[in-house]
Amino acid sequence: MRGHPILGGISGFLFGLFLGISLFLWGVVRLDSEWLVILPFVGLILGVVMAWWAPFGSAGDSSAGSADTSGDAPAPGGGAA
Repeated sequence: MRGHPILGGISGFLFGLFLGISLFLWGVVRLDSEWLVILPFVGLILGVVMAWWAPFGSAGDSSAGSADTSGDAPAPGGGAA
């Protein structure tokens, strides 16, 4: 499995938990609403899925430490023509 699914799950759970608390404090949902129970677990599932799906920091990531290929950087050797 690639990514960091445990870290994604914990982060998603905490995001859902604090989102539910915030919605309650702002008066969007009532305290007896089932959304306050559902949101942390939806966040947990989405966090695991996003951590599994995202290729951040994987060994095959060629963008980390690679040279600029857009043509904006000066040529090596630094001489301006």
